[in-house]
Amino acid sequence: MFLGQNKAKAKNSIDKLEEIFNKMQVKKLDSGLSDEIQNFDIEFEKVSFKYEGNTPYVLKDLSFKLDSGKSYALIGSSGSGKSTIAKLISGFYDVDSGVIKIGGRDIKEYSRETIASSIAFVFQNAKLFKMSIYDNVRIGNPDATYEEIMQALEKARCNEILDKFELRENTMIGAEGVYLSGGETQRIVIARAILKNSPIIILDEASAAADPENEYELQMAFTQLIKNKTVIMIAHRLSAIKNMDEIIVVENGQIIERGSSKLLLEDKSSKYSYFMNMYIRANDWIMSNEV
Repeated sequence: MFLGQNKAKAKNSIDKLEEIFNKMQVKKLDSGLSDEIQNFDIEFEKVSFKYEGNTPYVLKDLSFKLDSGKSYALIGSSGSGKSTIAKLISGFYDVDSGVIKIGGRDIKEYSRETIASSIAFVFQNAKLFKMSIYDNVRIGNPDATYEEIMQALEKARCNEILDKFELRENTMIGAEGVYLSGGETQRIVIARAILKNSPIIILDEASAAADPENEYELQMAFTQLIKNKTVIMIAHRLSAIKNMDEIIVVENGQIIERGSSKLLLEDKSSKYSYFMNMYIRANDWIMSNEV
């Protein structure tokens, strides 16, 4: 009985995660039959995409390649197209023209289940569901053992969170007296993603909701999550992305700069340098007003 209830809750939770993408209307991707991905390079070839109706193109003839096992940060102003890139990689929606490839093959050739199992998400507005912390993490892999789930919680720096509650991992989210900060919630969501162990990780502004007390623990959890993965991070908190392998600056649906943080900062006229200077100024202003 309880197993059936847990499976139903897990399915409901996954359905809710998919709803986050439903800002794009019914442009569903037709899925194929292949259930094997040879490697996890990601490539856009002349990809154009727009939302339904007479809206302008968000991406136009966009081409780039992300190498398997490397980490990439997409940055840019609001509406630049960086979040759309992440959504299209997910395979939930089709492009208007061009091809998106994973492992050298059009994503349309893979089954929907193969794409879904290959990608784990951590969203800015991370949500937990009204079940135990343990079952919230278990959504990542319903077949995982108790030891595997507890190990995922430990890697995500959640032991301190469990210590707050008498029932530890069996604490019910939403129960009276159970309060979690935004950063603590994200660490539990990261534990879920660690348990899923997908080769592609998409972090959609994942550190933007972190409070200062949790930021260090959150960054340590990220480090565990992204080991040996192909990582795409979309972030405004630039302190979180300096150690990524490459920074990719997106503007008006095009990539205008890419390279390591160090390389891009050497060009004082680069857009990345501009964003970094604005970030530093904003932090200086906050600190001066707190003194």
